[in-house]
Amino acid sequence: MRKTLLIEDLKYEINRILSLPNICDDEKKGLCFLLESFLHKTGNYKGYTHNEIFTPGCREWKLKNPDKNYMDYVKHEYDRAYI
Repeated sequence: MRKTLLIEDLKYEINRILSLPNICDDEKKGLCFLLESFLHKTGNYKGYTHNEIFTPGCREWKLKNPDKNYMDYVKHEYDRAYI
C-alpha cells in the first residue's frame, strides 16, 4: 500500500513541533535536516526564519539596540519556522 504525504502538511507539522518549548536542540536539528532535505528534493525550499525574532522580547531588544542585527538576538539556531 502506498501513501502520499503533502510537503505542505509535513512543513506545517514540523514548524508546529519546532515552536514547542520542550523540544531539545538535537531533536530540532534532526527535524530541520529532515524537512530541508525533502523541501530541496521537491523544489519547495524557500528558506526559514527564526521564531525568536517574532517575540515581544526581540522587539524590545531591537528598540534598545537599533544598530544590531536581529540575528544577534537569536539564541537557538534550530528554533525555526520554514517558509
